[in-house]
Amino acid sequence: MTAYSFKVFLVPKVGAHAKSSDLAIEFVKYDPSKPEEMKQYEKVVALIKPKQISVANLGALKASQVVQQVAARLTRKFNMNSHRKCWRYFNTRPPTGSAAPEACDNRYCYYDVLHKDYIYMPAWVEFLVGKLSDAATYAIVIEGATPPVAAAAAGA
Repeated sequence: MTAYSFKVFLVPKVGAHAKSSDLAIEFVKYDPSKPEEMKQYEKVVALIKPKQISVANLGALKASQVVQQVAARLTRKFNMNSHRKCWRYFNTRPPTGSAAPEACDNRYCYYDVLHKDYIYMPAWVEFLVGKLSDAATYAIVIEGATPPVAAAAAGA
């Protein structure tokens, strides 16, 4: 019985088009007259072409996460009830049980059909922090204070 030895250097080579293949292999003939070049092939173990994996709702927030982030940035009280008052006041999403739950302001909110809940965008946090940092707006939206214009009109 005769024993044979076979050595192969596999050099991964990304195809011309990103989606054309996961990995292309180029066979390189060993050339002892080029020891430096051959040494480089010894260093290459494997090259992996990353795959793009789609992720649903990437960067989106649950209502509880919105509450945490807004509360951390405001100097005033902000809780889940405050958040409910905000989406109602700013008409960001329809009321719970709406026949058209997807009728959201998509700059700030989306309805997730699969999970039957709402997801919020980071822009919603920024919007709330900006609006509620104003004491008068906070009083109107969260505390239910009467706007100064409406109060003046009611007194006239």
